Amino acid sequence: MKIVDTIGIGERVKQKRQELGLTQEQLAELCELSTSYIGHIERGSTSMSINVLLTLSQILNVSTDYLLYDSFSDDDRLYHHITAILKDKPASKKRIFWVGVRALADKIDEF
Repeated sequence: MKIVDTIGIGERVKQKRQELGLTQEQLAELCELSTSYIGHIERGSTSMSINVLLTLSQILNVSTDYLLYDSFSDDDRLYHHITAILKDKPASKKRIFWVGVRALADKIDEF
């Protein structure tokens, strides 16, 4: 039986909310939830219903898989998340990232 990682879910909700430039208040309003409840979700101090999970995934434009397991249901979402992470980084840091990805890709079959 899998245990729900509410802290991990909360971290991913918060990260995505911040990437979108939303405050907790704005996200709460979009989801028709209280700001306090969004805060509890982000801290991982509460579980949420499937309806809330679905609403958050739609508003944050991520899959439920991403919120629940930090995984991606398709390659396009993976590329979107990588792009979002790298968008504000300087070119030199992007090159370092690329070197790391290439090194991992060369060795991936060994894992």
